Amino acid sequence: MGSLQAQQALDTVDRIVAIPTRNGNVDVGIYALIRQAEIQPDGGFEMDLDTSYDWVLLLANSQAQTIDGKVVAYISIPATSDEGIDNLPASASNGSAIDLGTLNPAASPRQANSSNGADQLAQKLSLTTAELEEMARFDDSYRHLYNFYLNQDAVTGGYYLALPEARWTAPLHTGLTGNPDQDSSSLGAFSYDGYYASVMTDKTPSIDFDAFCAQQNGDLSVFPPTSMTIGGMSFDPGTGLSGATATMNQWSSNYCGNEFMRMEKQPDGALMIQFPLGENPVPDGLWRMKWNGNTVAAYDFSLANPVDGTGLPTGLAPRFTLHPADTDPDRIASITIEWYQLG
Repeated sequence: MGSLQAQQALDTVDRIVAIPTRNGNVDVGIYALIRQAEIQPDGGFEMDLDTSYDWVLLLANSQAQTIDGKVVAYISIPATSDEGIDNLPASASNGSAIDLGTLNPAASPRQANSSNGADQLAQKLSLTTAELEEMARFDDSYRHLYNFYLNQDAVTGGYYLALPEARWTAPLHTGLTGNPDQDSSSLGAFSYDGYYASVMTDKTPSIDFDAFCAQQNGDLSVFPPTSMTIGGMSFDPGTGLSGATATMNQWSSNYCGNEFMRMEKQPDGALMIQFPLGENPVPDGLWRMKWNGNTVAAYDFSLANPVDGTGLPTGLAPRFTLHPADTDPDRIASITIEWYQLG
């Protein structure tokens, strides 16, 4: 890919972090592939990146004493008046060095805009400006790699990996007997069922599964950044979602919880922790996960809200069509998926 060059003037930034993605996939295995480069005294940096990956770039503070200050901003390359490229498509590089120009960490909370836009970037890639603008409309979810790096322990390699999940119900377009078509290409046909988070962690026995399930010296809570209502209950920075919020259920020897906090022990000993984030756009700020009162992780889930302020989905919505077999109209022969931008 060559080199990246940029400048910044924020005193708290001392390095750039590059996190790889491939075909939109991210898992704990990529921790070993993260690249870092120090910011030079003049504000510039260079970094060689593997062009078999695309990369999300962060400005970081390696001297931060708390989780809050570890990551200053994700880097975005302006593509349109309101959208930026958040996942640098290095896999489309034409071999030229990419210049990010001057970075502005104060562009908006947790975002640093490049002074160079999609036009300049297209000259270094086998992509057109129009293709980059289209990419920028739907790559916001990559911003969650901010949380990915924020909650990785650089010393031990331990992690609290957040996997946000937006749940929708959409009707099927089908020609099968007794199932008439429905207009799932209109907003009214889609039902938004809320925003959820799953957190995978290898931090055991720091978090004790048995103690959590028994609710004995095992309080795991997640505190939102502001007051909000979830599942008819009120939560705020001092009142978190936890196993004590509602009756604890033991569904199996490896799975327990309630509608506000669930924990499942994986075959390899890792833990999957699940909790709701509400149905409305998630508020700005950090959600704090605490084990017995001590902060163990923090997340900004507002970086890529699944819905905007009007309730419209910020990403693409699928429409499914079931195709019956010629010889048996009640048997599915194939399924077609079409993607729509609503609103």
